[in-house]
Amino acid sequence: MRGHKLGFTFLELIVVIAILGILATIIVPNFRSRNPEYQRRQFIDQLNSLLQVSWQNALATGKVQKIIFNKKNISLESATGKKSSSNEEIYKPIQVRFLKTNLEIPDNFEIKNFYIGKKDEMTSLVGGKGKIWFYITADGMAQNVILNIVENISENIKQELSLVLNPFSVQFKEYDKFQKP
Repeated sequence: MRGHKLGFTFLELIVVIAILGILATIIVPNFRSRNPEYQRRQFIDQLNSLLQVSWQNALATGKVQKIIFNKKNISLESATGKKSSSNEEIYKPIQVRFLKTNLEIPDNFEIKNFYIGKKDEMTSLVGGKGKIWFYITADGMAQNVILNIVENISENIKQELSLVLNPFSVQFKEYDKFQKP
């Protein structure tokens, strides 16, 4: 035993490093998805992706697009060019291959204000009923929209978030304080 040295062989070190690498690839994404900032960023990115689909559809078809918010989700509809018996435009849901055109609003988001132009439309969602929508015109312009949201991070921690729609690029920009028209 005189020539035997204490320590690890190179092969043992490589095996341990490989195991740690595998564990890291499994564990790190789980921590990331629980991060409230990551969830908020993911929601805003998905919302902006939906808006891009609607914007492109408006330009391609030459028809008005409707972005509909209710308490739990956001959906897209396109004008059909037909009128109802009450002379209102008829809309149908947008279907896009390989893309989900409905987006769930996170449970920890509470929409406080939904400004379209200068009017707060949240009064139409009293009691959790009703819908709010805004339009993207056939030429790709959107209405002026501001969403003021309270994000409930934990029981004691609430964070203000404001999303302001750029009517030209049809993308929401995030602010950390409530905005007004």
